[in-house]
Amino acid sequence: MNHTFNPFWQQRITDIFLNALKVYPRILMLRVDLRTPDIPAATDAAVISRFTDSLKSKIYAYQQRKQKEGKRVHATTLRYIWAREYGPKNGKKHYHMVLLLNRETWCSAGNYSDPGSLAGLIKQAWCSALRVDTQEYATLAHFPENPALWIDRDNNTQIQQGLERASYLAKDYTKITGDGERNFGCSQG
Repeated sequence: MNHTFNPFWQQRITDIFLNALKVYPRILMLRVDLRTPDIPAATDAAVISRFTDSLKSKIYAYQQRKQKEGKRVHATTLRYIWAREYGPKNGKKHYHMVLLLNRETWCSAGNYSDPGSLAGLIKQAWCSALRVDTQEYATLAHFPENPALWIDRDNNTQIQQGLERASYLAKDYTKITGDGERNFGCSQG
């Protein structure tokens, strides 16, 4: 399918990637799809902000715990890009997200069923944002096939692959406009 892409959003994606690579020579790009439950839950416009705030807190707590254990901790700042979409078949709101982290901190999502892995932290943060039970609704944070990509600062091929994968978030198709909610957002740096 051919889709049109929002050029402003594409530029924001590029800016976030390049800013991350200015700080860290190697980054992990991780894609996650955040679905909403079929029950009344906190799916208001602030849900994505609650998610990113929760994930930042969980990353900070994880690093503090590792440091107390005497393990080496590599600093990382969560950088992210998200797109709000509606499924063409069922019309349900969901989010696609790209997370960028220092690859010295995490090189993958880890074990999807381990609550202490990066994937586990993401699942917990999404359920917290929705205000639902993590045990019951952890699968609402879905990792597509091959969700991770390693990107080195000096590898233009890897950078282009990351930007191509992330450009999916800038497509106009499946976005609803005029409802007062944003369809796209990203971290500030």
